Amino acid sequence: MPGRSDLLFDALPRLLRRGNKPGVRKMIDGAHAADIANVFRKLTEKQRSTLFPLIDDLGKRSEVLCELDVDIAQEFLATIDDKMLVALLTEMGSDDAADLIDVLPEERRENILHLLHQVGEPEVAELYNYDSQTAAGIMTPDVFALPDSTPAGEAIKALQDHSDSFEMSYYLYVTSAAGDLVGVLSLRQLVLGQPDVPISDLMETDVVRVDIGTDQEDVARLVARYNLLAIPVVDHTNKLVGAVTVDDIIDVIRFEATEDMLKMAGVGDELDHSSTLSAAKARLPWLLASFVGGNIAAILIGLFGSSLAKVVPLAAFFPIVLGMGGNVGIQSATIVTRGIALGRVDTSRLLSVVLREMIISVVCGFVYGSLLGVFAWWRYSESPLVESGMMFGATVGLAVAASMVIAATMGAAVPIAFERLHIDPALASGPFVTTSVDVLGITVYFGIAMMLLGI
Repeated sequence: MPGRSDLLFDALPRLLRRGNKPGVRKMIDGAHAADIANVFRKLTEKQRSTLFPLIDDLGKRSEVLCELDVDIAQEFLATIDDKMLVALLTEMGSDDAADLIDVLPEERRENILHLLHQVGEPEVAELYNYDSQTAAGIMTPDVFALPDSTPAGEAIKALQDHSDSFEMSYYLYVTSAAGDLVGVLSLRQLVLGQPDVPISDLMETDVVRVDIGTDQEDVARLVARYNLLAIPVVDHTNKLVGAVTVDDIIDVIRFEATEDMLKMAGVGDELDHSSTLSAAKARLPWLLASFVGGNIAAILIGLFGSSLAKVVPLAAFFPIVLGMGGNVGIQSATIVTRGIALGRVDTSRLLSVVLREMIISVVCGFVYGSLLGVFAWWRYSESPLVESGMMFGATVGLAVAASMVIAATMGAAVPIAFERLHIDPALASGPFVTTSVDVLGITVYFGIAMMLLGI
């Protein structure tokens, strides 16, 4: 049975094409903002401009804007005048507003920030000035924090009186008189405490916190490790400046996973490009490694041309030797890269990580090298093109096994090396590893052929 979001996705475009505005209003009134934003992907620019004003509730409009994909938001914001945009930005959290302002053209961005100052929303401009991929860039400054001398009863009253001021009240953060973060307690601990007991007696002093400059990926790791719903953000003097909530962490995890996947595929940040030309420009630099590596491989094959002419069947096994090596290299690089991202691979233990991948590849290489060697021996045992079918099979089998071991070594070592050099290890899993494996695989293949076949 189709869900409500599926019905909305199918019905809204149809109602908009028919010009049935009352029907559209009726559907979106009870719809979730995320479902409405999902429908925007299916609509034309004209239909989006028609649908948006039909969302009567300003708060829901702002939620829809927050949920839009970056390219759609960038395109759609151009159709909203500055006055309406400022009204929408004031309805959403400061962190979400800063993210939306970031996709505006520079000239309009400055004007919007000026207007937000005029209406009393300086926090958005402060957040915008932070790096968008740091803790400060994704935090909300609206946190529930009270001095450590506050009685529990007064803290509960303060939460009731000002609940609308906080984006999400998961925890009560406790500060000293100077504003330093000194403790934290959950709302459950607060409610169960005696009303006249100071919150300093209820709080936990071992607070997991992050600095304003902490990378968002590290923030996400801490939240996942300690099963937090929010994590406080402090400046270099330990002053509480905000908190990163779990909804933003989910966005970070999705963003980082997508970014790593795209880099490993060698297509950069193509999802952020809406035009064919910009997508092509994004791919061109990543293909350079494959282009250069391919030319090096061609030169190597040319250098071994006389050897290849003596045993022509060697050429028939180029695809499988290079293909198996390339696949193993991608597997190892993907596992190590993801392990680094999740904090499960210790980059200081390069030897143990590489050794593990090498042992796995030796096992796999023995299995597939043996199978391929037997096949090559059977296929060319009576062929006049080779002197010894057994030696030819041994050559091909060893070449595949060696190629797989080399590929696993490269796939494991390069991401760790990149991490140590403060380069995104996901870069190592794309064309860089596969190209280097091809070049080394060809060299090893001909080297083994020269030793065993005497060419």
